[in-house]
Amino acid sequence: MAATKVKRPILWLAAGVLLLAFGGCGDDGAEPPVDAALPDVAAPDQQVDFMRADQPLADAALPDAMLTDAALIDAALTDAASDLAADASAPDAGGGDGCVPSCAGKECGSNGCGGSCGSCAFGCSQNLCLRKVVAVTVYVDCTLCGDTWPTAKPDLYLKLNLSSGGSFTSPVKKEVCGTQTFNWTVSSKLEVSELSKAKWEIWDEDPTTADDLCVAWTGNFSKVGTFTLSGKMSSKLKYLVSK
Repeated sequence: MAATKVKRPILWLAAGVLLLAFGGCGDDGAEPPVDAALPDVAAPDQQVDFMRADQPLADAALPDAMLTDAALIDAALTDAASDLAADASAPDAGGGDGCVPSCAGKECGSNGCGGSCGSCAFGCSQNLCLRKVVAVTVYVDCTLCGDTWPTAKPDLYLKLNLSSGGSFTSPVKKEVCGTQTFNWTVSSKLEVSELSKAKWEIWDEDPTTADDLCVAWTGNFSKVGTFTLSGKMSSKLKYLVSK
């Protein structure tokens, strides 16, 4: 009988605690259950990915769209940084003080900003390189200059008349015709203006009468390179211009 008396108070105490715990679950002024006020959360066995503060953006567990935007932003920042580095390392064409070099129509001399427009092998005059002119070979028909071939052949020499009025004459090759090698250096100090309207001539020297002009060419002979002039009776003159 003593054991029964002890169990009944305990049962009543437990029942009272349950009533107190669920006594506020009525409709009036009652708050919703805790589960109803919170968003769905993962089940205990469901994996949830979190992004660490030191984790790279591209590796984070973000939606694909956000990853794409992040990659574009990262690429743009990388390009901008590269451009800034290139600008910082590039030389200043204007000398660093805003000066713009001017070399239009110039081969040498100052560019106006403390630099040079180029160098020349034979000197510079009025921002153009001096020219070296060489007469290399000629071809002259044996009857071109009026000689009676085969009993006579021309005594050939060359002349270069400049726009400035000056003139250069080569040594004479006695009694020759056909292809002849001269390799005659006219000058290495000729200005472009002197050659802009010059005249090449092939002459036949006559000891007893006036020399005969065999063929001539007029033109601009200041251009750099190797050129061949052609004339009457297949005559030719090959010349070289360098600077």
